[in-house]
Amino acid sequence: MRIVSADPDIDPHVEENMLSDDRDLIRMRDMAHRFFALARQPAIQAIAERITVGPADKGPDDLDDATLDAWLLGTTQDAQHACGTCRMGASGDARTVVDSRCRVLGV
Repeated sequence: MRIVSADPDIDPHVEENMLSDDRDLIRMRDMAHRFFALARQPAIQAIAERITVGPADKGPDDLDDATLDAWLLGTTQDAQHACGTCRMGASGDARTVVDSRCRVLGV
């Protein structure tokens, strides 16, 4: 994460480096191949006009691993809400911020 402005209304730049570890890319590629195998099942084929992958409008069987990797690296994103959390716990614990009803202690 990098702060790009002193203005608190400007979001910082966050680079997650997703799939930068080869082990993660291998797992994601495997997931994609498993997904493509599901898409080939008769029940899916019966309700889908076609299955395409990426902006090249290719079918899953038309992608070699290098093309698939490039697509994964260019399109994979997270589904997280980028924020911190506060400790929930007993009101007597000095590290607790909110109680079991999500009430902020001391407020």
